[in-house]
Amino acid sequence: MKNLERLEAEIAYRESLVRALAPDPSEYEYGGLNYDSGPRSNEHCACGHPIRLVFMIERERDGKTAKIGSTCINHFGAISPGQVERMVADYNVMVERIKEDERRAKELQRKDEIAGLEAEYARIHEIGRVRYQAYQNAGRRAPYELYWAYGCYSTRLPKTCNKTYKTTNGFIGWYKKHIEILRSVLGNILNGAEINV
Repeated sequence: MKNLERLEAEIAYRESLVRALAPDPSEYEYGGLNYDSGPRSNEHCACGHPIRLVFMIERERDGKTAKIGSTCINHFGAISPGQVERMVADYNVMVERIKEDERRAKELQRKDEIAGLEAEYARIHEIGRVRYQAYQNAGRRAPYELYWAYGCYSTRLPKTCNKTYKTTNGFIGWYKKHIEILRSVLGNILNGAEINV
């Protein structure tokens, strides 16, 4: 049943495309002009359905243009077979470009997240270091938590990430884990419950 519905829809789109490009759809040529109208596109194919990837075709005799969506490339290819190869090749390039742009955007987002986590870690680390130093300056023994974090075991909580990771996810994980450790160790101080020096 679904195959029949899909076939009926395909026929309807193809008929709509033929009507939109009347009287002779084969007069339209694809000159290589295409663009990505974005994920929230308001563009529509000549057949009427909404599209994101737009391929411009033009009728040479009068300069009339029409927009074809990536789905209708094959429908247009059935109408004007010689042009589908170039459109499909351009479609593949556009899809790869979109994937690369999305990958870059995610990477930038991760780098921003790392910067935020790094700043938060440094802020919390400094609060603890200042508290520990206050005990040292007063000649008093620091509470065990501060001693654990900043005393003889201070290498457990370095000032910044001391690891090398191949991906941003490694850095994100390190900072999240160590922020949680610092919050656990410095809980009373961070929550405003001052420890008298």
